[in-house]
Amino acid sequence: MLKTNGENLPEVSEVFKEIIEPPERMFEMLRINVKHTSEMAVTELIKVELTQFCEKKIQEINGRRRSRKELSQWELPQEIHS
Repeated sequence: MLKTNGENLPEVSEVFKEIIEPPERMFEMLRINVKHTSEMAVTELIKVELTQFCEKKIQEINGRRRSRKELSQWELPQEIHS
């Protein structure tokens, strides 16, 4: 619970009056907040998608390297070398 003394309570009520009196200002503040929150959510989503994409590509590259390494260890018949 918010504890207030008699001195800062009028300050709080003045702030609320300033916000509520012109409704356009309140809606503008809400719009800015929604826009900011949306941008943050999309940014985080893109980060997650890029991270998963990059991790998948790294796994594919490492898998190809392993399979090439395994192939190079096999002994191929002489006729294939020539």
